[in-house]
Amino acid sequence: MARTADTKSKRQTGFRLLNQITTQRMKPAKRLAAVMAKLGVDKPYAETIIATHKRLAKADGRFINVYRVKDQKNGKPCKPYMSSHGVYKVAVKKSDFTSADAAKDAYIQEQASKINLVERL
Repeated sequence: MARTADTKSKRQTGFRLLNQITTQRMKPAKRLAAVMAKLGVDKPYAETIIATHKRLAKADGRFINVYRVKDQKNGKPCKPYMSSHGVYKVAVKKSDFTSADAAKDAYIQEQASKINLVERL
């Protein structure tokens, strides 16, 4: 039998808060600030709550990796490279790619359309 929820538990309150904000793509600093402000805890404890929530979400299958091909670093052109990061499944956008091959194909199509545009000039 499961225990009843503890209304005074900062960890459980933090998990409920993080469950509410997973549909938004918040930067880690904003997520950390939200947990610290809502719970009134210090930074190390807030980071622990966020990391534990993320670990449990990955174990439950609520987390997915999205991929993209980048060709700029710090605003300067560079050799194209694959970038990936984990997001909650509910926060995945239509423009995100859940496989590396799909991201590569989209990048190649984008570059081909740019080349065609320049050739028409």
